[in-house]
Amino acid sequence: SENQRLKASLQDNAKLAAQIRQLELENKTLREMLEYKENHQEYTLLAARVINRSPDRWYQMVTIDRGKKHGVEGNMAVVTADGLIGRVKSVSQFTSQVELLSDVNRTSHISAIVQGNENIFGVIEGYDLEKGALLFQKIPKDTPLEVGQTVITSGIGGVYPPGLFIGKIIEVLPDQYDLTQTALVEPAANLYHLDHVFVVQQSTLPPFEIPQSGPEGEEEQ
Repeated sequence: SENQRLKASLQDNAKLAAQIRQLELENKTLREMLEYKENHQEYTLLAARVINRSPDRWYQMVTIDRGKKHGVEGNMAVVTADGLIGRVKSVSQFTSQVELLSDVNRTSHISAIVQGNENIFGVIEGYDLEKGALLFQKIPKDTPLEVGQTVITSGIGGVYPPGLFIGKIIEVLPDQYDLTQTALVEPAANLYHLDHVFVVQQSTLPPFEIPQSGPEGEEEQ
């Protein structure tokens, strides 16, 4: 009887410890989100929570608890305190579907630049599941790319506001025709674990100006 009581007590303690750990992680995330919102007042941000994520579409889509009733519209960018995670693909009255950057079937292109050097520009238009990296493509071959450079949205196309943190370059590859080059970009946000997010409803920042010699006809879709 005493052994059973002690075992039950240990199980209760283990559950309590797990709950405390979960609350600590949630509090840390919420503090980071509050700090992000205070430091990015150039954006109108709507806090939301991920309420559903289908196992068979883990890398493609999540559902958040904000919809038309809260001012969410299609194509709005969605971020965490760490960086961009995707865009709103469909909206219902109280929930929205968010298409993630890691969706290999994603058809939307993201015009992007290297932070601090607006002459380095290209398009995010793919995801390498094996390497867990975005494909930053159509970059002129003579452009000096370096591992560790930060990639952000340019704002060209009007879908993704300018200045959103996408990630950092981890590898640079020439294309098969040696006309352009591709950079592999590790997403800044943890796309595997998503809980609390922001919907970017508005931005006061103007788009970056892309040099006229850049790729033509490339717009976010």
